[in-house]
Amino acid sequence: PVPSPSNQQFPVLPNTVVKQLQEMGYEFEIDHAEDETHTCVRFVTSWATPESAVDAFLKDLADCK
Repeated sequence: PVPSPSNQQFPVLPNTVVKQLQEMGYEFEIDHAEDETHTCVRFVTSWATPESAVDAFLKDLADCK
């Protein structure tokens, strides 16, 4: 992980993970295709987002295959 002074993150994820997160109901911006099987996405939180919401997202992300 890289520390970020911003409430935005731009990870490159496998397309299968992007699809799974969308199916779980998460909303995020598709930034650009990195290659045929990976996409850069933009995650943004409100400064008021509770840490528990971030923890739940990270758990769901870890469950993606």
